[in-house]
Amino acid sequence: MRPHTDLLANGRPAVLIDVCFNEEEGRAGVGFVILDQNRNTLAPGGRRIPCPGNVLKAEGRAAMEGIKAARFLGLDRLDILSDSSDLVLAIKRHRQLWNPGGLVINEIHSDLVNILEWDITHVPRSCNKATHEAAKRASHSPVPQAWFGIDFFGWVSSGVLEL
Repeated sequence: MRPHTDLLANGRPAVLIDVCFNEEEGRAGVGFVILDQNRNTLAPGGRRIPCPGNVLKAEGRAAMEGIKAARFLGLDRLDILSDSSDLVLAIKRHRQLWNPGGLVINEIHSDLVNILEWDITHVPRSCNKATHEAAKRASHSPVPQAWFGIDFFGWVSSGVLEL
């Protein structure tokens, strides 16, 4: 794993992703925060999703939402940062997979076709505090629509990456 102080040293924008779900309550949410190459917040976002059944599918849905938002902003170079080592490995070792988790990985690779240059990196959980908060807020949202680009009381501006 790369030292987390170098995560944005390559000059590419980044999307941090995370998920929050509780199978017992049937609640799940994905969150993302998009950063520019200077670590400034471009946009936070999230979406309530149906309970995914497993963590890989949930983390994959977070990646899909973050990539879609980055493409919406016109980004064609992107680092994806996740605290899920399983997701990072699954995307890096991409093969056509036909199990439920693998189908999400296949969709992510379809979304990445329009990104000219990308990488995915595992980050410590401590780097994903604001992103987890976005996922948590999304999981408690009364509506399934995505929210995007809203700075809730400045929470995302205060240290997305605590390096």
